[in-house]
Order: sequence, then structure tokens, then C-alpha cells
Amino acid sequence: MRVIRDQLYRASLRVQALPHASNWPREQQHFSGDENDSANNDVADLPVWANVTSVGDDAVHDAVESEGAVQQNEANCRMTTSTTVISDLPKMSEEVASLLEAIEINLYEQRKRRLERLKPPSRWRRNWYWFAIGVPATLYIGHKLTKERGGFYVLNQVLKKVADIYRDHVSEPLHSIYEEL
Repeated sequence: MRVIRDQLYRASLRVQALPHASNWPREQQHFSGDENDSANNDVADLPVWANVTSVGDDAVHDAVESEGAVQQNEANCRMTTSTTVISDLPKMSEEVASLLEAIEINLYEQRKRRLERLKPPSRWRRNWYWFAIGVPATLYIGHKLTKERGGFYVLNQVLKKVADIYRDHVSEPLHSIYEEL
């Protein structure tokens, strides 16, 4: 749970507390502003719904003696194991459910943030070389045409060509469709 919470904080840039932050002592310290308090740094980072229990392991000591191993100091042979026990299962399951919802929200926000950077560039940025070549070439050709015969001659020729295209591709087909109906 601690690893998942840390990863969620890292993914969301620690802007706000995750659900049930009050269950975790270090998160309480961080969001309350007491993070530099040296007295509270000794607090184990276990949630309130978990406890650590220490159990002396006499079984290990008995197994070592039965194998005939010689131990100089019996205190060295005694091993203490500590286990984490979930003391409040409903509280833990409630936290897991709310963390799953927080994961969905964080994944959506993270995906949105990352996809924003991966958007394709605008049409202008993708085709800048066409504009860089086409605009000066068009201006040069237009200048040459208007310089040799004048602007009115070029305008007249352009209008004739547009009228021919309109007549051949729009007016006549529409007129023949109308006559067939």
C-alpha cells in the first residue's frame, strides 16, 4: 500500500492528499506542515489499521541445537521476527477501494497531461516548407505576369478560365440533370 501511495503521489506531483491520508503518519506530517519535526521522524510508517508484532523464535533455536551446532552465546541464537498484522480489515478495505478510485482519476489526468505534449503540430508547422517555397514563387510569377502585359489582362484571363470551369463542371451538368427529370 505504501508503494502504491508513493507512486500515486509521484504521478500527481503531490498537489493534494490522497484519500485516507489521515491513516498514514508521514502523510499527516507532510500535509500538516510538521515534516521537519525530528521527534515525529521516529514514527513507523504504518497505517492506523496495521500493527507490528514481535515474536521470539524459539523454534529456530531448538532446530540449531538439535543439529548439533555449537553456539557460544545463547542470546545470539534467539531471533526475533516482526510481522505486520492488519488490525482493522474494514478500514483497510475502505482505503483500498478509495485508492482504486484515486488511481483512475490520476491515470486520467496523467494521460491527459502526457497526450497534450504528444499532439501533432499544427498544419502551419507541419507544412511550413510549402509556404516558404510557394508564397515567394507565386508572388514572383504574379509579378512577371502583371509586369509584361498588365494586371487587367491577367485578371481578364483568370476570370475567363473560372467562367469556363463553372460552365463545364457545374452549370451544364445541372442543366442536363434538370432536363432529364
